[in-house]
Amino acid sequence: MFKRGSDMCSKLVEGLSWDNPIEMQKQSVQMILNCGDFPIEKLSFVNCSKPCWENCAAVLSELGFLKVKSITKDLLAWLQDMNWPGAQKVLKLLVTFPSDFLLSYYEDAILNAVKDKDECWLWWLSYFVYSGKYKMNDFSDPIYYYLMLHNIQQWEI
Repeated sequence: MFKRGSDMCSKLVEGLSWDNPIEMQKQSVQMILNCGDFPIEKLSFVNCSKPCWENCAAVLSELGFLKVKSITKDLLAWLQDMNWPGAQKVLKLLVTFPSDFLLSYYEDAILNAVKDKDECWLWWLSYFVYSGKYKMNDFSDPIYYYLMLHNIQQWEI
């Protein structure tokens, strides 16, 4: 039904904007949720405007792991700033992902945050260790755990 670059998809995503009336936002959410073949990547924060992010995150959360796993990398990048619209919902969604599936994406996100010297992102990424989702033995290299452990100390202040 939906083509990857279709105008209908773009219009539905634009309908999610907080600049639109609430009723239009709700209709767009429902239409996307009711469509079995909506291109999920259109709902990633990297592919839509900031006023749409909160509703995009709500739709992604409602769809769940099996339907959104293809954009895991983008979901982890959404955690770069937890003040961004939808970031809290995305964090709650990611915590539900199977640990073994998420781990390699998580390690890549840690590496990217270190490379970018993004302390804020590292701090939010450390939540997965703080919450008990990952232990040292889960990582491919203990350095990931130690990087997160350093940030966990800030959680306990």
